[in-house]
Amino acid sequence: VPFLDDFSSSSLNQFWSTQVVGSGPSVQQANGALEMDLPASTTVDPGRGYAQPAVFSQCNLRGDFDMRADYTLLQWPQPDSVNADFTEGNFVGGAWQSANGIFVNRWDLASNFPPLPSTFIPDPPSSGTLRLTRTGSTLSASYLAAGGWVTVQTRDDLAADESDATLDVFDNAAAGTNGDVRVAFDNFEVTNGTFSCPSWWDDNAPDWQVR
Repeated sequence: VPFLDDFSSSSLNQFWSTQVVGSGPSVQQANGALEMDLPASTTVDPGRGYAQPAVFSQCNLRGDFDMRADYTLLQWPQPDSVNADFTEGNFVGGAWQSANGIFVNRWDLASNFPPLPSTFIPDPPSSGTLRLTRTGSTLSASYLAAGGWVTVQTRDDLAADESDATLDVFDNAAAGTNGDVRVAFDNFEVTNGTFSCPSWWDDNAPDWQVR
């Protein structure tokens, strides 16, 4: 790092792994961005109780990091049950600990750091930049406003030794509850950090850039 994926090629880079939960959602790299669709006809996975198009990084960030991602709500019928999420997953001693992140929903831009309660900022913009940073055991979530970065939530007890990055759209409503939802993520960037990649992983067709 520094590292940037601007999602500009014809296919998703192998840095990411795709996961689709439920029937109907899709993920594709198109129009110079990473687009995620949740059609109105989407049905949740009966075993999990939600639907979710997502990508998560094959490589993890060790120790301190600063990572950011742009979002645009391309089609957003103000659904109560849908979030556009930018999260980091935590591992302690190789075991999954929790997922911490910042998300946009109908009324709020929010941060969720389990087991802490969520913190909400009303009236999110239809597009913007989200940010997650770690320094030691302190993790912070923020968004970019006219005056600079605004911190939404901070936790000071993070014990994880590494984190992955996830971009996703989450919905737990019944089919037909919402209209068509479409979200674009762009310019995933790590400005500080150290990647740890699995031994089997080989990015033989990169479209990301070293900044």
